Amino acid sequence: MIEVTVTLRAPHGGIQPDSFQEWIGHEVEITGLDRAYRHVLKAVENSEDGTWSRLTVATGRDEGPELVANLSVIMGTPKAKVRAVHHETGDELVTTTLDAPLQPGQPVTIGGESHIVVDVAHPNRDETGSVPDQGLDDVQHVKVAPVDLPPEVLSLGAIPGGLDGIAAFLK
Repeated sequence: MIEVTVTLRAPHGGIQPDSFQEWIGHEVEITGLDRAYRHVLKAVENSEDGTWSRLTVATGRDEGPELVANLSVIMGTPKAKVRAVHHETGDELVTTTLDAPLQPGQPVTIGGESHIVVDVAHPNRDETGSVPDQGLDDVQHVKVAPVDLPPEVLSLGAIPGGLDGIAAFLK
């Protein structure tokens, strides 16, 4: 992850001492930050006069939702109960509640490790897609496989010749 600091300005005040504090640890979208990456708010510093707020954001590629988070801030969205198991051993890795069911090929993170969804099933649903009223939960079963991701920042090595080498490289 890369840390980015963003300063929000309110020239006439208006930022409260506790503004944005409740979003620490949540994924955020901030104008100017590339939506292709995942941005998680790590820290907030607010000025005493209410004219600025400095946000520290951890930025990285989208490795999918963290399945152990079990948290939603999207109000009014029906939740999907998901049980993730290892694709080969069938060992349960986590059961959680998400804002939407998972799809094959979707990246997810479990315990900080990257995985990909390889299969999905809804074993408690009948042929119509409904859950019979027999006290059963509508749980999505997903099989996930661990994946190795390349590092986010790759070194291209030093360009020989110092500044002259860089100038020659750019021509």
